[in-house]
Amino acid sequence: MKKEVKATQGSTPQNTSPLLMLFIGVVCIGICLSLIAPYLFGNRKYERIVSAVAPVVGGEGVLAAATYNSGTDGPHPIVILWGDGSNHPWNWKLPRKWFPSSPRKIELVALLNHEQPVALETCYYLSTTVTRYRNDLSVIVREARTGHILANSTLRGYEPMNCPESIPMDQTRIDGPQVELEAVVEWLCPFVQASD
Repeated sequence: MKKEVKATQGSTPQNTSPLLMLFIGVVCIGICLSLIAPYLFGNRKYERIVSAVAPVVGGEGVLAAATYNSGTDGPHPIVILWGDGSNHPWNWKLPRKWFPSSPRKIELVALLNHEQPVALETCYYLSTTVTRYRNDLSVIVREARTGHILANSTLRGYEPMNCPESIPMDQTRIDGPQVELEAVVEWLCPFVQASD
């Protein structure tokens, strides 16, 4: 009478080659690294590229940057900075073709600043008042090589919710949602994709 041996869950089948297991392990590690590498190492690249054009914030040109020519087909590589020259997190989310591969490829710099919130309405309650605010965003586009301003605009934020019937006593404001990346990309598109 033959005895049957049942494989326990998680055990390696007897006929699996050690080389096959090694290959599978290497593939899994490669996939994991390819997913996390941009966050570990790519951030340094972005920081290096962005820091190269920080002087543009003050209107200074960066001679190592590329020349912007609106008459040629885009995309014209762009980076986004906060108004103080620091890296904006939206650089990671720009269309891939828009972000420059090196500092010398940068043609445009977009500077973003939150405007003072715009008070739309004050609502009065028994023991407090609450003001509704819209949060606008100013955008300036400069040529990286010269520092010259190509355009500027204030993108309107979204309307805040209406004042509710009741509100917590310590609440004094209702803010509308911030301007989203999609609105900024839409506004930047004629400059980045420009061609006459």
